[in-house]
Amino acid sequence: MRVKILDHSTGAHLKTFPAISGNTETAVDENGDQNVNHYRKFTYNLSEFKGRIIRVVFEGVEDTGVKTTFYIDNATVVYTQLGVAGN
Repeated sequence: MRVKILDHSTGAHLKTFPAISGNTETAVDENGDQNVNHYRKFTYNLSEFKGRIIRVVFEGVEDTGVKTTFYIDNATVVYTQLGVAGN
């Protein structure tokens, strides 16, 4: 899966973060433990888009191998304003 950042009004491509592998053999949680549910937590720094209205796009990508299914759960954008974290 890829995470793309697009300009909200024009749809112009701004950035693509590195692809996320669907390989469950490498699925680990944020503590480094194997995650039996195969959910993985990823964090991306969006600070370069400060002051802009953006669109976050999750794009599932498969190769010619075994079919892959991606699930997105609890996607959150957290921001900091005046030194106070919020979401």
